[in-house]
Amino acid sequence: LGRQGVEVTIADDGTPAEILGDRERLKSFISNLAINALQAMPNGGHLSAHLARTDGMVELRMADTGVGISEEAVGKIFEPYFSTKQAGFGLGLAVTKKIIEEHQGTINVQSALNRGTTFTVKLPAAK
Repeated sequence: LGRQGVEVTIADDGTPAEILGDRERLKSFISNLAINALQAMPNGGHLSAHLARTDGMVELRMADTGVGISEEAVGKIFEPYFSTKQAGFGLGLAVTKKIIEEHQGTINVQSALNRGTTFTVKLPAAK
């Protein structure tokens, strides 16, 4: 992160945000989102993650100030073998979405070219 000039901010709203699920699979999707964000900021930027609990759901919002994703590509990024990167295989976000859905969650993306991308993941909170 330091060599790439990426600043990271991690925050939460102070409420317990526990979920039930496969720890390794959940870590995998979070790692995947973070790696994609870093790859979108080759010349530095800011990566923020915010965790909150609302309406029985735990929400993770991960935002970067990277190159962004075109409007056309946003509709395809969760499809297997679709990639916006020359060296990408196009499986990372497809697997990420599958993991989230297996945990009864949702994932949404908002992006603007040259301004960045925000992924919002919602998973059921543990009771």
